[in-house]
Amino acid sequence: MINISDLVENVKDIHPRNKRAIGERLACLAMDKVYGQFTGAYESPRLHEARVVKRNLEVTLEGNFNTLHSTPKEVTGLTVVDGTGKQVAVNARLKGKTLQIPLRGLKAPYQVYYCFDEATIGSLRTDAGMPVLPFRTEKIEVK
Repeated sequence: MINISDLVENVKDIHPRNKRAIGERLACLAMDKVYGQFTGAYESPRLHEARVVKRNLEVTLEGNFNTLHSTPKEVTGLTVVDGTGKQVAVNARLKGKTLQIPLRGLKAPYQVYYCFDEATIGSLRTDAGMPVLPFRTEKIEVK
C-alpha cells in the first residue's frame, strides 16, 4: 500500500491528477519488495504506539524514515479528544519518530486523531517527503 494523500489537490475528487507520482511510488514499492532493490521512498509512517509521559502524549510512528517534519511549522490535522468528549486541535513537538503533544487542560482518558476524516490534508512528512498515514489511537489511560 502507498499513501497518496499529499498528491490530492481537491479532497472531493478521488482521482488525483498527478498519476506519474503515484506510479513512481508503486514502482519503488515493487522494486524494493519484489526485487530487493531500494530505488526511492514510497513508504509512509504509520502509528506504532501512543502513551502518556508526564503531561505529554507521546505518539511514536514506525517505518523506513529518520525524522518527521511539518510544513508549515505548526502541525495540521492533529486532534486530541479527552475523557469529557472535548475535541481540541493541537500542535506537537517533533522529536525523531515521535510527536510530543502537551495535555494542558485536558482530562484523561485521551484519544489522538491525525487526518481521520474525509477533508483534512495533514502537514506531517518524513525526511524523504513522504506523508504520514492517517490514524486514530485507542483510548489512552493514565497509569
